Amino acid sequence: MIRRMIRLSVWGTEVSRVDVLEELQRLGVLHVEMGTEGAPLGDTLRRLKILCATLQGILEALRWDRWELLSDEILDRTSLGLDVGQESTLVGLEKSVEVFRNRLAGLMAERESYEETLRSLKRMQRELAPFENFFREALSKNRMALLFWVPQASAGRMGAMIRDAWTRKGWWNDRDPLRFHRHTQPSTERDELFAVSLPADSEGSVLEELVLHDGGASWRPTPAFDRDSMAEVLRAMEDGFQWVPRRLSQIQQEIDQARDEWGMRLGALFTLLSEKTEVKTLENALAAQGSLFHLEGWLPEDRQEDTVAALQRRFPKKLFLFWRQAMEDEWHQVPTALRNASLFAPFEIFVNFFSSPRYMGVDPTVLVGIFFPLFAGCIVGDAGYALLLGAVGFFLRRRTAGGAVIRSAGAVALHVAGWSFIWGVVFGEYFGDVGWRLLGLSPLWVDRAHAVMPLLAFSVVLGGGHILIGLGIGCFDALRHRHRHRWMERLGTIFLILGLAFVGAIYAALIPERAFLGALILLGGGVALILVGGGMGGMVEGVEAVGNVLSYVRIAAIGVSSAILASVASTFVDLLGVSVLGLFMALSIHALNIVLAVFESGLHAARLHYVEFFSKFFTGGGKEYDPFQRRREVLWRRHS
Repeated sequence: MIRRMIRLSVWGTEVSRVDVLEELQRLGVLHVEMGTEGAPLGDTLRRLKILCATLQGILEALRWDRWELLSDEILDRTSLGLDVGQESTLVGLEKSVEVFRNRLAGLMAERESYEETLRSLKRMQRELAPFENFFREALSKNRMALLFWVPQASAGRMGAMIRDAWTRKGWWNDRDPLRFHRHTQPSTERDELFAVSLPADSEGSVLEELVLHDGGASWRPTPAFDRDSMAEVLRAMEDGFQWVPRRLSQIQQEIDQARDEWGMRLGALFTLLSEKTEVKTLENALAAQGSLFHLEGWLPEDRQEDTVAALQRRFPKKLFLFWRQAMEDEWHQVPTALRNASLFAPFEIFVNFFSSPRYMGVDPTVLVGIFFPLFAGCIVGDAGYALLLGAVGFFLRRRTAGGAVIRSAGAVALHVAGWSFIWGVVFGEYFGDVGWRLLGLSPLWVDRAHAVMPLLAFSVVLGGGHILIGLGIGCFDALRHRHRHRWMERLGTIFLILGLAFVGAIYAALIPERAFLGALILLGGGVALILVGGGMGGMVEGVEAVGNVLSYVRIAAIGVSSAILASVASTFVDLLGVSVLGLFMALSIHALNIVLAVFESGLHAARLHYVEFFSKFFTGGGKEYDPFQRRREVLWRRHS
């Protein structure tokens, strides 16, 4: 339901301006309409904004998000002596926050450096792994081991080239010859790693020059592990795999300790400074009004009496308050505030995800709360799957982490699970045909896997009813706003769908043939109303609405495929017996089917609402209701 809004105007003296703003912030219901973008930033406000941004960055770096633990008591205790109007207080805060930030930034930089070192170690380990035995043999015989990057084009002849060069210089020794090993690295398309083992008294620099001349390069470890020989490099790497993770763990412990010790205090300070910054921002915008100030905004009509009473009680005879109803010519600028019963409130996430309805429009939350779980549950249609989905929904509903969105998703899952269980009983599906096999549980209506046509017809009827409800709401809304062409077009489409429904019922022998005249009257009247109301464009939309009805066939089609796949799972037990393999295959198919059924049901049920249903009455683009309130309220609502 869209809440009625009241335009509230507040006049007062400059002396009480800050106190009035703080009281309005505490009440947290007035959507203030005061342009603050163009107001000049004072020095104090600029420094407060920088402080808030710095604190937010620190909290994100610490990964502290326990906002639900910030009680009023903690915030009040933190606010003692927090007078940001005093220069000494503000300077002290800036210095303390900067010291903490620098300390944390140092730890973060050190952690990033060690993480990069660990990544380098792992990269070097991957590159050297194919040469482990080669190097072990060389080092055991006290031989020199060198490693090069060489182009693939020359890698095949590199050994022969080195052998020829060594022979020409007279260094070749058959008793202690050079040994080679090459390996293509999957991480590079152009180069290979080429290892050479040679006597300890050989001139390795000559070999390096030879490889360099042929387009290769010496393999070099990360500077932190660069040593004079491969043996020392390998030992340094082995040591690195010990002390680098240990130091990373120590750094993380220091960060975790800082989060546990300071997270709550910094969160409280950020919250309070954010609240003071918002008051200061609004105060800056009002400062140009002189000795008097005037503030206007919108608040829900159901909060008018207690808001006015609170202001008059706090500032007796110091404020002049005036309020009025929103006029029709300003509905486009009135913010939209939703309020629904707790049963349907979780479904507001569908409306908010799509677009806020315009003020004095239609809030579809209740309708989504009724039809979305009905459609999604019909697609899932299995009582066994419903129990698992309900367990997931209960878990999400009870979660404290993730905030209101996660809990709303959990509540939606519970609704879908409830309808899935009902439809599962109707279709006689308990993990497919397991219920029938073990307990003889039969469908109350039809077996989806073998009765496709009744389900298709049922889906079309269900879709027709859903579309007619949407068109009826659109027609009523157009009448309420005196949009003649729109209500005529919607009413004509209703007549058109009803006329076609009568024709179909006559063809199926569900109603007598003498009703055909009534069907023709409905069709003719519908076409006439559509053409008068919307012309040929309206006629196209009317035909599209008929096509929208057929789109609901997807409820049956996807449901039938899910039922068949669930039955297939049981056939593996028939083929393989009650064996480990048979049970594994059956459970795997059921697991896959549950995931597909849940996601497809949610996706297609949402599509039927967004595309087919909302287009018949919903007008989005509403202005979001954003009351001037304390930051703590926003954080509590988001994270609790």
